[in-house]
Amino acid sequence: MHGGNCNCVSEKVADQMAAQVVSLFAADWGIAITGYASPVPEQHIHELFAYYTIYYRNKCVKHERITAPRNDVLMVRVHFTNAVLRKFYDAVSDTDME
Repeated sequence: MHGGNCNCVSEKVADQMAAQVVSLFAADWGIAITGYASPVPEQHIHELFAYYTIYYRNKCVKHERITAPRNDVLMVRVHFTNAVLRKFYDAVSDTDME
């Protein structure tokens, strides 16, 4: 399956997760992120990156790959969280909230 082939780190996985957040919680908004906060040399993962997706009412409004500088795991997680929250703020600001 797709998730097994990419260690569950891909744009497609983030899209599916965000869509399920909207569906399972009957929410207007769904946010998902998956990525690497520390290197995994045995899998040749040296760059720290994540994919995130933001859904609004069953529609993907934003998704992309983001990167982080090498740092301790907590700081990388903070970096990813702040980046996605900024993207969420932008998405809310750009969305016509009927």
